[in-house]
Amino acid sequence: MSSTETSKSTVAAWGERMTALVPVRLRVPLSWTGAALMAGALGWMIHGGRLTSFSGFDRAGAEADIARTSEFLRSVREERERRPEIDRRISAAVSRSLGERTDAVDTALRARLNRIAEETGVRDLMVATGAAVERKSPARQEFVRLALPRSMRDEPDFVELRATISGEGAVDQVLRLVYRITVDPMLKRVEAIKFDPIKDGGRMRVTIRLSTAFVPGHEPASLPGAPTAEALAGFSKYAALAARNPFRVPSATGSGANTLVTAPATSLGAAAATTEIPGATTATEPEIPGGFPYGLWLLTGVVDGPAGTEAYFKNAGNGETRVLRVNESIAEFSFIGLDADAARIVAGGATYRVRVGESLEARALEAP
Repeated sequence: MSSTETSKSTVAAWGERMTALVPVRLRVPLSWTGAALMAGALGWMIHGGRLTSFSGFDRAGAEADIARTSEFLRSVREERERRPEIDRRISAAVSRSLGERTDAVDTALRARLNRIAEETGVRDLMVATGAAVERKSPARQEFVRLALPRSMRDEPDFVELRATISGEGAVDQVLRLVYRITVDPMLKRVEAIKFDPIKDGGRMRVTIRLSTAFVPGHEPASLPGAPTAEALAGFSKYAALAARNPFRVPSATGSGANTLVTAPATSLGAAAATTEIPGATTATEPEIPGGFPYGLWLLTGVVDGPAGTEAYFKNAGNGETRVLRVNESIAEFSFIGLDADAARIVAGGATYRVRVGESLEARALEAP
């Protein structure tokens, strides 16, 4: 007898025994119970990876794919929820732009800068613009990953247009020009400001580099208006600085009552004689307390910016300059910080204030 026939006879024998042992009324319920047990065992084996491991199914990989997909869907939902705020910010930026095309923005920017300069009285004006530069999305790789069209990937986010304005005027006019450009509501970024005093510093030339941006295809409803009266009134806090004119070079003559003028020595080698002239000051080198020319070292500017807190000093006699950062010193004074338009310096346990345009000699002792 073959093995197949033996197996069939064995199964038939077991079937006859089960038929004899199990009543007819219990056969159907037991069949369902057996099927349920087999299904449960099969599910347990699949869930535990006991069957899938034999079939080559990568359960861990599938779960990782599910996790990545879930994370992507969460990020898409978050971005969709943030979209209204992003649209609002884009619209606000567009409303401050000067147009949607390079030629229109160039013309509007030139006209605006010329008008601002006329308002402040600055003369010998020069306004120039550079080439427009497209700024594309910093997330271009995401466009590739999401298989978005190439046209969307290469579309610029915005276009940047740079300009330079320069002119000459009194210190008050020049400072007003800088302030007026700063508070103008047009979309801009002031990149550099340069002051060049003329002769004794009574007048100066200013050069301002700035840039504006616009979104191609997004035309603003109207050009930005003028600054508010409140914004323009804010220049008052710089009026005292303009009046003092920290860029003016001190006169070689002082305010003393008399001057001692040294007469040249004669050819006979006689000693130099002095003649007293009422109402004039001495032309000889003044006595320097402690050997340091405190009266010649002027504070010309203070800055609290990305490079840190700095104080700028200049020697009115020889043009030497010094830039102090916090805890750096000039003479015995250590620079410790700013107070409005003044530098705070310490020496010997006392703290002093030197205002912009004044010398170290004019320092004021702070109240304890």
